[in-house]
Amino acid sequence: MSSEYIRLSSPEKRYGHKTMLEAQINLLSTLKRLKTYTQYRKQELTLKIELKRKMEEIKEHLDLLDKLLPHSELKIQKTPPLFPHQPQEKRTNSLDDELETLKRKIAALQSSM
Repeated sequence: MSSEYIRLSSPEKRYGHKTMLEAQINLLSTLKRLKTYTQYRKQELTLKIELKRKMEEIKEHLDLLDKLLPHSELKIQKTPPLFPHQPQEKRTNSLDDELETLKRKIAALQSSM
């Protein structure tokens, strides 16, 4: 088995060495970001678990408070609104009237031409 060698010029060696070092830098920076990401995910998970536990405690306290407070047997009556709702027919009639007047004006303009 014979070996073959390729001679590289000095600029080609520098370029290859430079790209190899840049690739290593990119790989290390990616690993660093991945490590911080996993730390943040662990922190997020612990905070979510703690939040869920606190919410359950609050729910238990609210249930206990609901049991301890007296309940009223009064029925609440709805009061009539201060300003009763205006029927829509008056508005639609006025819109219909406006449409008719506009149509008459258009017809008058067409007949005058």
